[in-house]
Amino acid sequence: MHGTAVSLILAVIVTTWVASPPAYRQVREQFLVIELPVEATPDDNGDYRMQHGGKSATIALMSSTPHFDDRRIECGDARPAYRVSKHDLFAYSCLVGGRIIYHVEKYGRAYRIGASNATETIELSVNYPADQRPFRDPLVAHMSQSLTFPAQTRAKTHG
Repeated sequence: MHGTAVSLILAVIVTTWVASPPAYRQVREQFLVIELPVEATPDDNGDYRMQHGGKSATIALMSSTPHFDDRRIECGDARPAYRVSKHDLFAYSCLVGGRIIYHVEKYGRAYRIGASNATETIELSVNYPADQRPFRDPLVAHMSQSLTFPAQTRAKTHG
């Protein structure tokens, strides 16, 4: 009987989630485009906040053109659980004080500035409660995958 009740509850949860997948809206800034959950609302700092189960997540967007390629992991003393570094992508995730910090940077075209090279950069940082990973991780993955450079603002390479 107990197993049947658990199966029924799981079936209802899965059916509800499949029947109503998360909704997103496109946010377009000067140098980036991203799909954010419709529940994410702007705050006074220019970031976005999203509530779930009485707990808050912060979503920060940044862009720079040109930007010097500075790949720093900002997890305090914690070790990243996830890290990737490619020519066009840098991302990491870590657990700090019961919260997940996820950060991704995507790199566009390089510029010649004096004797140095600089690169277009767009960034997404999300900070959310670790106990909400099953709910938040798919949202973060969607946002990360949707983060792109808008075609019309892509500058031409100089030099």
